[in-house]
Amino acid sequence: MNELVATCEKTSAGGDDDDDERPVADARAIGDALSAEQPKPRYLVASDPLDAESAIRAAIRELASLKHDAEHSVSREQLLAWIDEAEEQLEAGAAHMPINE
Repeated sequence: MNELVATCEKTSAGGDDDDDERPVADARAIGDALSAEQPKPRYLVASDPLDAESAIRAAIRELASLKHDAEHSVSREQLLAWIDEAEEQLEAGAAHMPINE
């Protein structure tokens, strides 16, 4: 796997294109997913902060659309509490978070 990352780094070293970092970031995420003792259930691979922000905002829009005008919706405060809970579980090393408790 280190070979894949090295090859991507060599390939991207020759250009000035912003997309050059993407293959390296992709290779590192793939390497981690294949070699980690406890791989993450999902990976956010972004070559720059705006790319990462865009992906996170898309997930938030999806969450908001699920909640919007739903018959059995929850409050904004409950959503924020669930986000805090999920972050705490991830910080504690939970590989997978339970859906229902």
